[in-house]
Amino acid sequence: MNKGRVFLFHWNKAEAEGYANGLRKAGWAVDLEWEDGARGGAEVPASSNTAGIRSERSMAAIRRS
Repeated sequence: MNKGRVFLFHWNKAEAEGYANGLRKAGWAVDLEWEDGARGGAEVPASSNTAGIRSERSMAAIRRS
């Protein structure tokens, strides 16, 4: 059974796909964006069963660079 739809924003494609797989196994439909947050934001429909998830995991290493 599908719990709903989430749109996952994460800076790294491979990591995003890994997180998405976990969400899918838990019953969520998942869309991904790893390149352009603005583009992804435009894709998130205004729907009560859609959530946007912004992951900043591992971003600290990039900010320190």
